[in-house]
Amino acid sequence: FIGEKNSSPIQGCVFAQGGGIHVDHCVFYGCKNAILVFVKIKDFSLTNSIIYGAYEGAVWFGYSESADLPFTFRDNIVSNSNYFFVGYKGVHVNYAFNNSLIANNTHYMGFNGNSISPDSLNKPKENNIRKTGAVILNEVTADGIPKNYLNLSASSAGNDIPAGIFKKQHHE
Repeated sequence: FIGEKNSSPIQGCVFAQGGGIHVDHCVFYGCKNAILVFVKIKDFSLTNSIIYGAYEGAVWFGYSESADLPFTFRDNIVSNSNYFFVGYKGVHVNYAFNNSLIANNTHYMGFNGNSISPDSLNKPKENNIRKTGAVILNEVTADGIPKNYLNLSASSAGNDIPAGIFKKQHHE
């Protein structure tokens, strides 16, 4: 999913509701919001994906009747975005982020209301989360589109995480 706010704005790449939403091995580049999931959420997962340059929020996790249901978030790269994660104030308690690089975002977590505000209340469980490092993607050059287009370059932070298209998953 490739967007650019001034020429091809994309409000949300994945805008979904309900159960069984599994986003795996995707690249979201320059979109306003990468993932927006809202009503009746259960069995949600975001794995092995790259979100780069989401200029509103990388992941919006909305209201659910069973708001404290856990979700799966692992082996992801989220960088150069405004908010990494946006939720509803006082609703979610089972945030758990695993084996990911979440770096160089303006804000970490936010609350959704009339506007997004920083969330300093929720303290997610973090297992092997790196919050520093420069994410370098293989982008188009004067020579054309590179082989690993929009995947991490060999010199990028997080290159050991199997995020992106055609990357092998770690098995638990």
